[in-house]
Amino acid sequence: MSQSVRRLQLAIAIALATCSLAAVADDAIRLDTGRGSDSPYVRNDSDSVAIREGSPQSGTKGGNEQAPGIASDGEALAMLEAINDHEIETAALAQRKGVSAPLQAFARDVEREHRANQFKTRRVGEQGGINPFESDDVKVVRQRAAAERQMLDGLSGTEFEVAFVDAMVQLNADAVTVVDQSLLPASKNSGVQEHLRVARERFADNLDRANALVPQAQAAR
Repeated sequence: MSQSVRRLQLAIAIALATCSLAAVADDAIRLDTGRGSDSPYVRNDSDSVAIREGSPQSGTKGGNEQAPGIASDGEALAMLEAINDHEIETAALAQRKGVSAPLQAFARDVEREHRANQFKTRRVGEQGGINPFESDDVKVVRQRAAAERQMLDGLSGTEFEVAFVDAMVQLNADAVTVVDQSLLPASKNSGVQEHLRVARERFADNLDRANALVPQAQAAR
């Protein structure tokens, strides 16, 4: 089965799985059927299945997609935790798949950095007396992230390496967008704001690193 068919099946499956959630019953979830894999983080309120436009392609710029609506510091922390979990588990999957040495090094760095960020995220919440709030938007992100990892797990060899690099480009591009458009604007706590800015820098750095790996992954086809 081709990778494009897998992506379309994933998009349809996620759309069916998420359409019953109360918080998004009136909003269509944005699903990416373009390059790489579906973005768990970004939605489009006019299309249930839409091709991505305007996603940041380097770590220095934000995108112009609509990010999930975030209402509080608690929800912002929960969203960041969900993003960290997805980055950690995707990177760990790549290491288990035995990807090439440059991708292994990148995956190890991503896993280490996001484990550290996850620890710091929880510490910031504790210090500020802020409990992470798993809203329906956060739950949708987790559900879509799990579906994306399941799709990646079904690939192997060069096909996996190409999909993994594309996924990391998309994941970090969307993480930058979400921090810029939703998490920072929602935050009222100075400690949370500073932590989000540091996390944003990490996402941007990893976006640049992932972009640098794209030619190598594609050449291996």
